[in-house]
Amino acid sequence: AYPLGTNVTLRASATSCRDTSEYSCTEEFRRVDTVTEVRTSLGNVYHHDTTTTGVLTVRVIATPRNFVGRPDWFLPTMDDEGKYGVGYAIPRFERRGIVLPKVNKGPYLDLRADCPESSTNSAYCAGTIPAPTPTDNVDKNICPSGYPHQTAYDKCCSTGTTTTTTSCYYANGATQL
Repeated sequence: AYPLGTNVTLRASATSCRDTSEYSCTEEFRRVDTVTEVRTSLGNVYHHDTTTTGVLTVRVIATPRNFVGRPDWFLPTMDDEGKYGVGYAIPRFERRGIVLPKVNKGPYLDLRADCPESSTNSAYCAGTIPAPTPTDNVDKNICPSGYPHQTAYDKCCSTGTTTTTTSCYYANGATQL
């Protein structure tokens, strides 16, 4: 959280990258009005409550090391091709049908806060952060009807039984059986 009135900007950047007509290297995040919009985004927006709590909400996603868009921003999957069709966009470890993402060193998120510096530590903003209350920024209805169990930040699933398959709903609207 930030002191009230603080303005922030966010930008994702890839390393070893040069903008071309096919690939982009940076993405300026856009501010949205609700936390729900952040949850259902591709990961290039943020919500900042500058009037009551100072809370900043961002959906952190894995991005390729050497580009952030083709040329527009995208939310990569484990199967998306890497730059110019080489390898995968998200580095992976695969063995016997199990696929895991690997550490992707290089891409970074630049968050800048426009605020007066603290007199005791220039890494922080001057001012106080409002004390949170139990209901601040709490969306009690995160999961849509039919998917009552939140199993990840951006994933809700049905209960599933021995006679039915558990289905899941993702923040981008996709479902999986």
